[in-house]
Amino acid sequence: MKKLFIVLMLLAAGFTKSMGQSMLKVSLRDNATQISVSVDDRHFNKRGTSITVGELPYGSHYLKIYAMEYSRRGRGYEEVIYEGRVKTYNGMITLFVFDPATGGNDIQEMEIDAYTANHPIAGKGRFSGSSRNEVNNGNNTNINNNNTAVNNTTTEPASPVASPVSEKFGTFTDSKFNQLKTKAAAKSTDTQKMGVLKDELKNEKVTTNQVADIMDLFIFEASKVEFAKWAYSITVDPEYFSDLESKFAYKASQDDLDKFIKEQPGH
Repeated sequence: MKKLFIVLMLLAAGFTKSMGQSMLKVSLRDNATQISVSVDDRHFNKRGTSITVGELPYGSHYLKIYAMEYSRRGRGYEEVIYEGRVKTYNGMITLFVFDPATGGNDIQEMEIDAYTANHPIAGKGRFSGSSRNEVNNGNNTNINNNNTAVNNTTTEPASPVASPVSEKFGTFTDSKFNQLKTKAAAKSTDTQKMGVLKDELKNEKVTTNQVADIMDLFIFEASKVEFAKWAYSITVDPEYFSDLESKFAYKASQDDLDKFIKEQPGH
């Protein structure tokens, strides 16, 4: 009976934790740079000077912050400027501010109800981004301050929701994506890798970010160009496809893909 009681208590604790919710708001110290984020390897199809993640199970999460950079031809692409773990708490929103200049961060906590009362979020419980600053009202608890405190001055309007790319658009889930990368990486030649990738992806829908990651598996630039062209028809966000030009070292490859994109229907 005692063992049964312990098991039930552990199950109840696990259930309670899985039901607990938290939020995470990510921004940069300059409050100006356009960013996007991924949480626990799930990338979100939203850009802004701040990204708010809702309905996030509380606990430790792996965060990546991507900043918009531009190639010499003026085309934008995303570059990882931060990755590391951040902890969120039940019923709280974690305000994570990263300073690219110093590599430090400022992390504060605030009750979700108090925060959302002053910062309305359209589609609460999903994901949102804002291109304006915010007023931090309420009683914040400073968890880790490596830099100066957050200094925001204007209240953001309600923001449209954005969903995880892998859930809202693509059919190629994170688990299938990771399995395929492992399978293709095990092949010794680009030709073998290409065969595996085309066979596995022929009935899937992928994102531009996934295409970019897969291109890194190839040894030769010509193979990267070939795969990118093949993947265009199964890509769910072709409006970002030109960002892939930053993956090439040679201008000829960039021009080749650029010409290909412009020739596609509806471009």
